[in-house]
Amino acid sequence: MTHSSARILSILLLTTGMLAACADTTTEPAAPELAPLPVKIETIPATDELGSFQTPVSGISLWNHPAVPFESTVIAANGEAGLIMINFEREAVATLQGSFNYGVTLSYISTADGKKTIIAARDDAEDRIRLITTTLAPLEMTDWWVSGDTSFLERNTAAACIVKSESEQHVIVMTLTKTNQLSHASVSENGTGALVISDVENTPIADIVGCVSDDRDGTAFLLSEDGQIFAADMFSEQATTNLKPLVKLPAGDVVELAVNLQGDGNGQLLAMVSSGSYVIYVYDLKTAESLGAFTLGEFSGINSVDTISAFTVDGSNFGGLYRDGAIAIVEGEESYALKLAPWTAVTNILELPEAETLDRRFIGEIERPDNEGLIIDLPDLGLGDQ
Repeated sequence: MTHSSARILSILLLTTGMLAACADTTTEPAAPELAPLPVKIETIPATDELGSFQTPVSGISLWNHPAVPFESTVIAANGEAGLIMINFEREAVATLQGSFNYGVTLSYISTADGKKTIIAARDDAEDRIRLITTTLAPLEMTDWWVSGDTSFLERNTAAACIVKSESEQHVIVMTLTKTNQLSHASVSENGTGALVISDVENTPIADIVGCVSDDRDGTAFLLSEDGQIFAADMFSEQATTNLKPLVKLPAGDVVELAVNLQGDGNGQLLAMVSSGSYVIYVYDLKTAESLGAFTLGEFSGINSVDTISAFTVDGSNFGGLYRDGAIAIVEGEESYALKLAPWTAVTNILELPEAETLDRRFIGEIERPDNEGLIIDLPDLGLGDQ
C-alpha cells in the first residue's frame, strides 16, 4: 500500500491467517489453488497528477467528503512529514504531525451524530497505532479520545486494519505485530465523542502480512507473505480460524491489496504485484475469478507510471471524472508523484459489468450525496465504445 515483506506490513494495514487451534501454537494456512492468470495486461490512463512528495510514502487512502464529493481527499502516510490530506485540486489541506512509516487505513463508524471517519496509522514517534478522525470547517485530522484496553495498539505493532459490517454499529480494529501476533478488538463510539475498546483477542499468527475488507459484511481479505489471499468473517465467533482460500497470486512481491465496492453486492479485489515492474491484478470479490490486469499509462501530458510505492482504490463518488470511483497511486523510487485514474477506465478497458456506485461512508444508509451540479463533460480517454 517496491517494498520488502517487512514493508508490506506497513502499507497494507492489515492482518490475520490460519491460526492455531490453541493459543500457544502457530500454524500456516493451506495454500489455495492458483487462480488463472489474465491473458493480457491492459493499460489504464493516469488522468491527474496531484503533485509530488519530497520523501517516501508508505501508504495512502481515499477519504470521502460527507457532503461534497469533489472536496474529497487522498490521505498519505508521509513519514516524518506526517499524515497529509491532499484534495483533488492539488492542495495539501491538512497535516497531522507524527512519523507515519507504516501506511494508513480508514473506514467510517456509526455515532450518535451519524457516520464519522476512523483512521488507523502507526506513529513511530509515539510507538503506537493512532486512531484518528476528521473535522470539517476547517478540515482537520485529530485523535479520537479512546478508553478501554489500548495495549493492542501499542505492542510493537507494525500494521493495522479496520473491518466493518453494515449490520453492526461497531468496527473491528486489527493489529499485527512485528513478532507475528494478531490482535483484534471491538471499537464503538460511546455517544459522547469517544471510542470504547472491548473484547480484545490476541492470537499467534504465521506469515500473514496484510488485509483489506468488505465494509458491507465484515469480510477481511488476508494476504500471506507468499502471495496467498484468504477470506475471514471477522464478525463471527471463529473469525480467525475459519479461513477460506481464495487466490494464489502470480510470483513477485505483493505490494498492496485494495477492495473496490459497488452496488448490489458487486465489487473487485485488486492486488499489486511487483517483479521488477508492477502489475495490478483484478479479481471478482464474490467468486475470486480473474477479471484481468493493468498498468497505468500516459495521458494528456501525464507520464506513465513505472513503479508504485503506494496504491489504493475506492468505488465511492468523488465527483466529476471520479464519480464512479478512483484509483490513487504514489510512484516509487525518486519521483513520489501522486496520480489518479478513474474506475470507469478499468470498467471499460477490462470490459467489466456496469454496477451502481456505492459510497463507503454511506453503506447501510438511504440518503447519500448525488451528482447534482457535479456532472461534467468527461475527456476522451481513448477507450472507444467499449
